[in-house]
Amino acid sequence: ITELATEMPRCFSISIQSDVACREALRALTEPAIWIAPENSSSFSVSVVLPASGWEMMAKVRRRRTCSGRSEDMEDTAPSMARRRKKGQEEARLDYPVRALRPGCRRCGPAYCGRWGGVKTDMQHPTTGRSAGLLSGFLVVTGLVFLLMAAGFALQWPRLLALWPWADDYSGLSPLSALFLASIAAAIGAPVLWIGWRRDWRAIQGGAINLAITFTGSAAYMALEAFRSEAAPRGLAGLAAGLLVAAGLMLAWAVWSGRQAPLDTRPTPRPVRIAFALFILVLLAAGGALVLRVPQVMPWPITPAMSVIYGWIFLGAAAYFAAGLRLPVWTTAQGPLIGFLAYDLVLIVPFLRHFAQVQEPLRASLTVYTGVLVFSGVLAVVYLFRQRVR
Repeated sequence: ITELATEMPRCFSISIQSDVACREALRALTEPAIWIAPENSSSFSVSVVLPASGWEMMAKVRRRRTCSGRSEDMEDTAPSMARRRKKGQEEARLDYPVRALRPGCRRCGPAYCGRWGGVKTDMQHPTTGRSAGLLSGFLVVTGLVFLLMAAGFALQWPRLLALWPWADDYSGLSPLSALFLASIAAAIGAPVLWIGWRRDWRAIQGGAINLAITFTGSAAYMALEAFRSEAAPRGLAGLAAGLLVAAGLMLAWAVWSGRQAPLDTRPTPRPVRIAFALFILVLLAAGGALVLRVPQVMPWPITPAMSVIYGWIFLGAAAYFAAGLRLPVWTTAQGPLIGFLAYDLVLIVPFLRHFAQVQEPLRASLTVYTGVLVFSGVLAVVYLFRQRVR
């Protein structure tokens, strides 16, 4: 390998000092490199000293490619933000590695650049200013409303129980059915309240997909019952249409949330990811069996309509945990854990008391259900506390 150096003529540089290396042999500047290489050599290298101006230009190119990650040293002005956003849109065409994190700007933190089966780099800054305050207030109020509904179902308020479409043919909801609806309302309200307080809009996506699946499946069943059975409750078709509209809104919200950058990009701990995978399998199995009206899945007697609705609730919850696995960062893991913890707190004590009076064919279902509640509750308490104190 030759140790000769080649210089770049100053005419190709800007008018600043260039680094010049002396050549031991006077060769033509345009002489092919193959003549300089040792004879019969399949690989060779030639050292080239570039002018200082060339290094400056290369440094500027690198800064343009990574400017979205260096905004801590820049002024957060409107023109600079507009330029960085435009650069970020251009970078969306680059081939970033799947499931990689790139440095983000001061306003949104690190941005997630990958997703399963493809590349996604079109993360936007979170909503800020007045719009963020309005959205946060809306979510906080919504979360409090769901928690109030949870209290109402748990205390079996008559007006709230009357909202169940099939309440007339079941002489009202049984205590455990009302507690189950209370746990679902608490599992929705607690994460929504947390998201509104935290203003981590990326965490909305999993819950929105969850509700979209639940609303769509329930609306389909209600519509079939309304047109197929003459004894269907009044207003069932209208309720189905309302649920379909709500499902569409949830899907739109999920798409918008998927474009936001997560605030907490700490990786989800491996035990939590394994637990999420197990929860998905259990929820898919239980939800599918309930939709098909398989008996003795729930540890108390339920009607066929309840079986189908509960099944779609479980299938939607499985999608919530799947969203946490798809983007394995702490932003998407906290919501399911908080929701599951609220769900457990509502059901664990009544289920333990139910062992004294459960029917023998339903005892196995109650045992499995209670074991899942205990495991998920311990998991949520341990990792929510550990990740918080770190």
